[in-house]
This record gives sequence, C-alpha cells and structure tokens, in this order.
Amino acid sequence: TLCAANENVMNHACGACARAAFTFVACGGEAATPTPAEAPQASPKPPAAKGPETPSPVAASAPEAPAHKLFVEANACWFGGIWSDAERDVPEARRGVVEARCRDVLRAVYGNDDKTRLEQLRGFEGSVVGDLAAKIETIAANDPKEASHKEMLSKLVVTVAAAQREAMEARRAADRVKRDLDHEPEKLTKDESDAVPPLLATKDLGVLLGLDAGDLAADARAIAFIIAMDHVALSRGLPKHLKVYALSGTLKSLFDATPPADLPSDATKPMRKGTYLAYVTEVAKLAGHPVPETAKTLRHKEGLAWAGILEGIGQKIKTNAEKLSPDTELYAVSLRIANRLAAWYEAEKSAVVAAESKDAKGAGGSKPKK
Repeated sequence: TLCAANENVMNHACGACARAAFTFVACGGEAATPTPAEAPQASPKPPAAKGPETPSPVAASAPEAPAHKLFVEANACWFGGIWSDAERDVPEARRGVVEARCRDVLRAVYGNDDKTRLEQLRGFEGSVVGDLAAKIETIAANDPKEASHKEMLSKLVVTVAAAQREAMEARRAADRVKRDLDHEPEKLTKDESDAVPPLLATKDLGVLLGLDAGDLAADARAIAFIIAMDHVALSRGLPKHLKVYALSGTLKSLFDATPPADLPSDATKPMRKGTYLAYVTEVAKLAGHPVPETAKTLRHKEGLAWAGILEGIGQKIKTNAEKLSPDTELYAVSLRIANRLAAWYEAEKSAVVAAESKDAKGAGGSKPKK
C-alpha cells in the first residue's frame, strides 16, 4: 500500500515524481510534499515483486547481536518512512512507528526518551550521535561475538550519521525549491541559488561508500546505497538544471558518471535544451539499463532512463544484501527495497511498450487526409 508521497517515484509515469519506491519522509517522520507531474499518465502502479520479498532461511536464524541491532535501529529511525514502508508498516501508523523507533534508540542509550534528545537524534546533533556511538561500542565490548568490532561499529555510527545529515540538508534545500514552485515563486531565485551547495554535497556519502569497514563493509554499503537512493530521488520535482546538480555527485560515486560539462555557473539560469535527458540516458546505460529503442517520446525516454538508474541502484542494494547476515533487519529491508525497485522498473518498461504500441496502432488505423 503506497500513500501519496510513496507514489512520487513508484508512479513516476502516472504523474507524481519526487522520491523513490517508498514513503519518503524526512528523518523525523515528516511527510514529503508531492511534486508536479513530470511524466505521461500511461503507467499503472507497479505490481508486487513475484515470489517472497526475502528468501526463506534454511534454518532458524540466530538473534541479532545487540550492538549491531542498536546500530540498525538508529538507521531505522533516521531513514523514517523509507524504512517504515519497507517494513510494511500500516501507512496511517507510520509517523508514530518512526517516532517509536527513535524513542527506542534513546531509551537504549539514556534510559529515557527525552523530547529534546528526540529532536537532537533526528537532527544528527553531534553530542547525541557521540553518545550513541559510545553506547554501541560499550555493548559490543561486553559481547564476545562483537568485541572485535567495537571500534568499527562506533566509527560506523559517526560516519553514517554524517552521510544521513548531508542527505537531510539536501532534501530540505530541494523541498524549499519545490515549495516555491508551487506556492511562493517570488522566493524561487534566491532558494535556487541557496540550494546548490547542499544539493552538490556528497562528500560524507562518498566517505561512507569508500569506508574500509572490514567485516562490516556490507553493512556500511547497505546504508550508503539507501542514502544514495534518497539523494537521487530527491531531485524529482526540481527544475531540470537543479536536478543535474542534485544527481551529479551521487551518480559519479555510484556509476562513475561524468556530469554535463556545460552546466550554467548561475544556478538560476536554465541549461541547454536536451542536456538533462542526455545525462540521465547516459547514466542509465552506465547503470546497466540503457533506454530501449521502443521508447519514442521524450517523456517515455526520460521515464525509462530514470527507472533504469533506480534499478541500477536496486541491483547494487540486492548484490550487497547477499553479503549481509540473514538474521538482521538490514538484510530484510535491503532485499525488499531492491525487489520493489525491480518490480517498478519492469512495470515502467511494460507501460511504455504498451503506450507506444497503442500509439502505433492509432496512427496506422487512421484515415488518410484528403
């Protein structure tokens, strides 16, 4: 079940475009604002992925180690609606479920869920992140199975929090521009210029993607890939020149994609016509999903390029998930995200084929003009 914000990308070709395959909300559980239609109305809602979203374990799984579990719970809090949707939480209850997850983290660290600290946790405030990292290290030190990972778990918390905070700031900047487009156009020029630095910023994501985390490398990449998906998805609904700014750093890190060389230096100026489509088409090819020749219209080409990029990320998530311990929540969530992206990509391709076929039949069956 997908709410309005969730339809932003899953129903890209149905008209709402902003995030990706899940209910994208801010880290504190605030609902995302749906953005204007940017694609044709032809595509249906994507079907559920065939088969189970997570493989059945061969044997009963062992309990997840406590320090690792707290690390994952912190990310469940920080991802908000993305995580909540992947966990199949009831849409009407998601805001409360996200807050409950954050409060569970606080109780594990402090023994209480103080409201001030709740906002600090959601906002990645340094002292709370530091306390969380220290608590996880302490828990790991007292567990023979995790003791060897205690320093890396602590480092991973701090590194992930920085990448999550970076994504949050980019999301807020993008949302301000989208709000201006809809409600306050007089503020657009300034907010467009102000949005560029946070949209371009992917340094902390790059650090996380490249972190040498030893036995926890797959865990680090699992979180990094989902953050990267958020970075990519938040570009939807932005003016096209800002989309490229928002995409460039992340797509360079994921697919070694080179941004267009002729982007305007002034962020309030439009870029050369066709630049955005050429860029996302090239990235889709690098992601392993080139736009098929069946796509004839610009909207279909853009829709398939966009879907191909997200499916490329989904495949990275799935390949990495196979390296995770199957007794963890992170494993299950990663596979659900990857499988939903794959199902949506297949639905997008089928919808474009059907639309193009219908157009072709209509053209062939029309009477010639006299």
